[in-house]
Amino acid sequence: MLFSVLISKIPTFYIQAIQWLGACLFLLLSFPAYATCHEFKNSQDVLDCAFSSHPLVLAAKAKALQGEALEALASQRPNPEFDTNVAFGQSQGVAVVNSQTTLAHTFELGSKRGSRIEKAQAENEMISTDVLKAKEEVAQSVVPTLFRLRQVHGEIKTLDEAIETFSKILDQLKKRPRLTPEQRVAQSIFKLAQSDYQARKAALQGEALSLVKTIEIAIGQPFQGKDGFLPQRKNTWPEISELEDTQSFSGSNIRKLRAERKSAQADLSLAQSEAWPNLKVGPTFQTQTQAGISYEAYGLSLTVPLPLYQTNTGGRRFATLGVDKAETSLRTGSDILKNERDREVIQYQASLKALQNASTLYEVEKEHQKVEELFRIGLIQSSLVIEAHRQIVDLTKNVNERELEAIRSLWRIYAIEGRILKERI
Repeated sequence: MLFSVLISKIPTFYIQAIQWLGACLFLLLSFPAYATCHEFKNSQDVLDCAFSSHPLVLAAKAKALQGEALEALASQRPNPEFDTNVAFGQSQGVAVVNSQTTLAHTFELGSKRGSRIEKAQAENEMISTDVLKAKEEVAQSVVPTLFRLRQVHGEIKTLDEAIETFSKILDQLKKRPRLTPEQRVAQSIFKLAQSDYQARKAALQGEALSLVKTIEIAIGQPFQGKDGFLPQRKNTWPEISELEDTQSFSGSNIRKLRAERKSAQADLSLAQSEAWPNLKVGPTFQTQTQAGISYEAYGLSLTVPLPLYQTNTGGRRFATLGVDKAETSLRTGSDILKNERDREVIQYQASLKALQNASTLYEVEKEHQKVEELFRIGLIQSSLVIEAHRQIVDLTKNVNERELEAIRSLWRIYAIEGRILKERI
């Protein structure tokens, strides 16, 4: 009553302010990812945000949290068993009451509990690899997307320069009082080229919007796609050498294969433990009442199955074959991963070689400026101006394709080797 009176004395303004602050606090606590990914300084910040906010990663983490409870579940011991029974009867016309009460504790022989824990640990390890797998997939999606978004911006800029050049030439032709037949043809050609480049620009703008949407899904918040948040063109590329074996691999694929082998070995240990019976031991108490006279007896109850028909031979055989299967899967899977890495190394080195052999855009830009100057003074034909810009556009596109291939191969190698979380863009 007193509390209600005090509340009524507080002005409505303060109550609304307290409610507003509480709502803001609730929102801040409900969306922790936004607080950690609010500002980006570079492309690595975007990738780190995706590692914590991507739907694939969030789903894998939720599954991993459930997997952490497996060991606690496996380590549970059987509860004691309480057994009692009462029988009523007559003996020579006298009522007889017999009762027996037993409290039995189950002893799991053959290290059953330890085998269950070992199995749970292997299962948890398999589940935990899904988090790393999700982050590998996120990196192999987000990193090329960031590079491609920067490339699209550059290609749009190249098209804008060509469109601007064509517009200037068309304006110059319009200002002339009279056009020669050759100039009229040149005018038509420039208009066609201008329309073609405008269509290409529209397609690239649509691709840029799609790439931005991909990033937004990954980070769980709006993304402006500024060049400051995008990776720049690499001047030096990491050196990737060939490996003789897969012992150093620690990616999600090889870790899952190793966890599957561990799980199969735990299955075998569990099957071997099942060959041992469970022992139930506990105190027992009996009473008998006849003609008002009661008799009491105390003792020990012991229950154990007799392994006369089977000792889980079938289960042990099945588990042994499971271990053989896991060993084979690990061996063949390792070979597949090594071959895949070798293929990516070849692709990576070929892409780098193509990038090194390609003419620099700076040199081509200087040449095309000379071509435009020669066209203005009437020394060359209009087709050469259009061809010069076409060469720049095609070269830009080809260089970007080779760069994107190198990036994809590089980060695929990182994923196979287990270096995704250590490497930076």
